[in-house]
Amino acid sequence: MFGKRWCSCVLAAVMLTLSLPGAGIDRAWVAGSSEEAETSEEWVIRWNGRADPEIIREAEVIRRHTMQDGSEVMLVRPRSGTETERFVEKWSPRARYMHPNFPHRLGEVSGDSLSPHPEPFYYLKRIRAEEAWRLAETQRHPRGLPRPVIVAVVDTGVNLDHPVLKPLLVPGINVRNKKEPPMDEMGHGTGVAGVIAAVWGAFSGQKAEEIGRIMPVKVMENGDDGEIYHTVEGMREAVRRGANIIVLAQGSWTWSELMAEAVREAEAAGVLVVAAAGNAVYGTDGNIVYHRPLYVPAAIGEVLSVGSVRMDGTHEPSSNAGPGLDLAAPGEWIQTAGLFRDIDMDSGTSYAAPQVAGVAAMVWQTKPTLKPAELRRLLCQTADRPNGEDRWDERTGFGVVNAARALKEELKPDLYEPNDRPQEAFPVSTAHELQGWLEPGDSDWYRFSFRHPGTLTLKVTGGDAKFRLTALLPDGKRTEAATDGPVRLTVPAGSVRIGLSARENRKSVAYRLSAEYALLPDPFEPNEAPWQAGNLPATTGNAAWEATLHRAGDEDWYRVRIPENGRFDLEVRPLSPRFDPVITLLPGKNIPGGKVDRGNEGEAEQISISASDPEELIFRVTDYGSASGDEPYRIFLRRREGEGEGFAGREMPSAARTLKDGSRWRVRVDPGADRNWGVVELTEHSTVEWSLFSSEHRLHVEWTLHDSGLRVRDSGSGELTPGKWRTWTRVLPPGRWYLRIRMQSHVSGWYLLHSKVKKLPSRTQ
Repeated sequence: MFGKRWCSCVLAAVMLTLSLPGAGIDRAWVAGSSEEAETSEEWVIRWNGRADPEIIREAEVIRRHTMQDGSEVMLVRPRSGTETERFVEKWSPRARYMHPNFPHRLGEVSGDSLSPHPEPFYYLKRIRAEEAWRLAETQRHPRGLPRPVIVAVVDTGVNLDHPVLKPLLVPGINVRNKKEPPMDEMGHGTGVAGVIAAVWGAFSGQKAEEIGRIMPVKVMENGDDGEIYHTVEGMREAVRRGANIIVLAQGSWTWSELMAEAVREAEAAGVLVVAAAGNAVYGTDGNIVYHRPLYVPAAIGEVLSVGSVRMDGTHEPSSNAGPGLDLAAPGEWIQTAGLFRDIDMDSGTSYAAPQVAGVAAMVWQTKPTLKPAELRRLLCQTADRPNGEDRWDERTGFGVVNAARALKEELKPDLYEPNDRPQEAFPVSTAHELQGWLEPGDSDWYRFSFRHPGTLTLKVTGGDAKFRLTALLPDGKRTEAATDGPVRLTVPAGSVRIGLSARENRKSVAYRLSAEYALLPDPFEPNEAPWQAGNLPATTGNAAWEATLHRAGDEDWYRVRIPENGRFDLEVRPLSPRFDPVITLLPGKNIPGGKVDRGNEGEAEQISISASDPEELIFRVTDYGSASGDEPYRIFLRRREGEGEGFAGREMPSAARTLKDGSRWRVRVDPGADRNWGVVELTEHSTVEWSLFSSEHRLHVEWTLHDSGLRVRDSGSGELTPGKWRTWTRVLPPGRWYLRIRMQSHVSGWYLLHSKVKKLPSRTQ
């Protein structure tokens, strides 16, 4: 949804060297061309105290905020001519933290659901809201709050004139333009507010105003302009204006200390934060690229995170899964308030999260003494899970929210019982802070599952009690340690059981157990400076390596010897959207230096290199936001083969090779499914023809034609018989058109692509 934040930190020598024949980096892959250099990034800076006044010389201050402790938070933009990397290197050591102003996406799903249209407001029965209305009526007085619970919708605003919502609204704020009201111009925030109102019975004749009110907080106009700074500013405004609950149907893949800090502030102020898990990323072929981990802020431990289920109660595949998920709610065909009509319908985790926020308000109205953490635990304790399923998992958390049970039941001191034996270990994740209760002679067991080997750090607190931890590893090894301080364990991939007991336990003990996980350093460490660059084996063909960013701020430097001249593609490919790779290349004998950062989170970065002589390539891999990784990443170095400039390695639209009249590419096919992208720029109506030829093996080809927005406009398939050309022709209007070719083969081989582009005579246009 969001374009890339262009880097402006390329050495001036790069642009000069690019013009040299026989050496250089493809201009398309270098951030910092004259067109891009005018675009500058925005950065969030949290100072330890007052802001350094010198920052004014190097950056434009867009927003600033003073915290309760007197320290300042700023949103700044480096001034024209300031190199971003040098700017960050100078100011980050002086700040408490500093990171980009990450974009925020809305947690809605585009396209239609596969399930049939349901009966109106079916989800209210699924979460037992109708039963809860009757319970709330009997439980509300005299123990209820002196005023209705206020839920702040931090979003695109709310339709202030909607007939159902209007009686429930309290004054809000437009953070982007404080002189304007928080009127919704897009519809997303209105839909979120409508779900809350529906859970309170506003569309069913119930007295919803006795349960709660809705505070519109506008932090974006159209969903494409979301930024983490404005979202956090909206959260803080909601707390200042008396909100009890904040619902965030938005987020980002990227971890943000600014957001984590705002969540902790809200929790300390007695405010519950509810957030959508976010929705999967789909490729242009319709397949899911990423469906884990959770969006931030849903992944933060103090947030009540919500995924979505289908109408039948099973996990909705488009709903993100991962560590930290708490609850689920229906996310298909959700009827709610519309921007241009009283009732509209939509799908996604955006409309699951407000169901949980609405239920939380009902519970808080009848159980006002609960703290935010206790309310989270009660909602998890009373969620519905099918019989026979695990008590928690990464797809639906503790289960589907149950409003009636949440109102009926009282909070248990220990959510995870029975878990007295290793065989009963409760499945949890490192994103949860575990609050339990140990009786004399009792032990509590938890089960963590890890996809990769790593370091697990455990911390236990519980008054003056002394605890002992026991770890059971997948290979049967057993480790014990006293918890006088943090306990660090090296854990393999798989399930690890952790047991907790109190030494000299003569009375009941309440405790908190927190766990942090980090990937292990890769074999190339230490390689945090050019002179420590990890040595990659020399190659004359295709090679691949796997590595990790094992801590925040990790920088991985590599050195690879290219023993002969040729053209190569260097690619860094993430295995998780938590990682937004940046490649920095040091200048060499024939290779100029430069930085490449074109893709968004989870997208590969690639540089095409020409070497006229044997050359040593030294490059760095970092994360755009300096975050640690939750999955390894892969490095590919491919030699280009064939006529002219190769077509190989163009596996993403951002790396598409330009197709012109008469272009001819020789493309390598590896076993399995091989994908390549081309792009054609048309200034007039034209006939575009592409022909494919295989000389060795029979190949199955599938192609899709995409417009500039990467929407599929045409497709086709066929077989390539060895020795015969296969041709397709289309008449296309002016614009940018992408061609995606997918080959299926059981063996390695080659195919030829030949393209023709002819402008149509004006009389036929």
